[in-house]
Amino acid sequence: MDKFITFYDKYTIWQLSEDSLHELAGFVVRENYKHHSNSRPNIHFDAEVEAVYREEVRYFNHSRIFVAKNSENNIIGAIRLMLWDGRETLPIQSLFGIQCLNDISPDDSCSAIWHIGRLAVNTDIGRHGLLLFKSLLLYAMYPICNRKKGIVFAECDSKLLRTMKLMGIRVHSLGNGIEYLGSETIPVYSTYDDLVGFFRENQSSYGINQASVVA
Repeated sequence: MDKFITFYDKYTIWQLSEDSLHELAGFVVRENYKHHSNSRPNIHFDAEVEAVYREEVRYFNHSRIFVAKNSENNIIGAIRLMLWDGRETLPIQSLFGIQCLNDISPDDSCSAIWHIGRLAVNTDIGRHGLLLFKSLLLYAMYPICNRKKGIVFAECDSKLLRTMKLMGIRVHSLGNGIEYLGSETIPVYSTYDDLVGFFRENQSSYGINQASVVA
């Protein structure tokens, strides 16, 4: 069962259970096609949903997945944070061939390597979309910004990447983008130092603290 975390004006935040992973996969694939390039899901939609679902099942035991729901209990936003175990193949490795993640990481033997994925926001919620996007990012950033050292990798849609930079989040590209789930997707990373300023500036406004982040 999903775990309730908190509520905002127009939505609630939950930590997703394994039972809800297929719903998450469908939402993420559908929103990628709706939001990026205004295209409808193609004939491969079901196969793409199943691929995302299988990947999230593999990652689940090392992950925290946060979703926002509307009053009808439908998912309207999602993000997944995973602490990499050094064994599972990450999308940034399989999609972009970037294998030596430890070589990119900060020069610290205790550095944590994180991965953020499945970031999607419903396109129909208008001006609330940016607030929802920001709150989901902050929930994902909490564990990263409380470890003092570390790096986070992601495959970021080019439009979301521009939005993050406009918000003051420092993000570094690792190469050219590819077409993935209906949009141009770029491999990126940020370090603790890149994220901590934005996190500290905004966490109190969104009530992000240890009590609100479910273990």
